[in-house]
Amino acid sequence: MIEITRDEWSDKSVRMILTPSNYAQKSLFYIQEIGFFEATLNYYVQRKNLSSFLILQTLEGNGILNYNGKEYSLSRGDVFFIDCRKEHFYYIVGDKPWVFNWVHFNGLSSYEYYDSYISYNSSPVMKTEIKELSEIFPSLLSINKVKQSTNEILSSLKITEMITLLILYCQALYSDISPSNDFIDKAVWYIEKHLQEKITLDEISKQFS
Repeated sequence: MIEITRDEWSDKSVRMILTPSNYAQKSLFYIQEIGFFEATLNYYVQRKNLSSFLILQTLEGNGILNYNGKEYSLSRGDVFFIDCRKEHFYYIVGDKPWVFNWVHFNGLSSYEYYDSYISYNSSPVMKTEIKELSEIFPSLLSINKVKQSTNEILSSLKITEMITLLILYCQALYSDISPSNDFIDKAVWYIEKHLQEKITLDEISKQFS
């Protein structure tokens, strides 16, 4: 793994680095790092060959993502989902702080979920504000604030919910149908009931379509 960073963020920022258990690595989605950043002038990250996936949601300010040789502007509400094995870099632009939620994760069906996301949305960036997503990040931070035996299972559930939301919204963008709260609630319920299984989005869709 190659990584170059200029880590400049305010005191309000939060960063957690977690070490997954053997059980989590074999059976769950697991968090590697998670945080809330208020990035300041000169914040910059460049890396490749990192066995991880990254979801980042911009809350305020502006940034730039360069991924697969393409450049994407990031503003309030924008979300990107990337495979960190591929070379990428992202950084702040403008004179105001770039505020964002982020999580590095891996495990379970991460590659399959990512491939599904890209199949619906050829760009790693979603230019659609997903309010439900902004509620999941604080929940993940809260879950992992104190070490408990349930942390990894609950975190896996939240990551599954997060990725599922992204893909449902991708589908909605191309079908002109917004995913209803009822559908999302049912999808999350189904995921909870089958947490120990590898679930595909096709299975979820068939259950409630």
